[in-house]
Amino acid sequence: MRGRYHEALEHYAAARTLFQSLGRDVDVARTLNGAIQSLICLGRYEEALASAHEARAIFDRHRNALGLARLDCNVGNILHRQDRFDEALTFYRRAHE
Repeated sequence: MRGRYHEALEHYAAARTLFQSLGRDVDVARTLNGAIQSLICLGRYEEALASAHEARAIFDRHRNALGLARLDCNVGNILHRQDRFDEALTFYRRAHE
């Protein structure tokens, strides 16, 4: 909220490392998903999409429908920021379902 996106990403990276060391895959995916907004605000769209791809694989493996819906919202946000509105709408609709 304060625009300290670089600092936020450092905290997300530390949390990810911790969750990975504990074998908590779903928490890793949630952390990756959470970091996406900071990456978007920094214009780091390729990294945001890579994080989304990794999180999706984990959420899929655990059949975590809510995690996937939240992730689809964030992917929609990435695409929206890139003026890829039709693609974004596809993800927003899928999240809504």
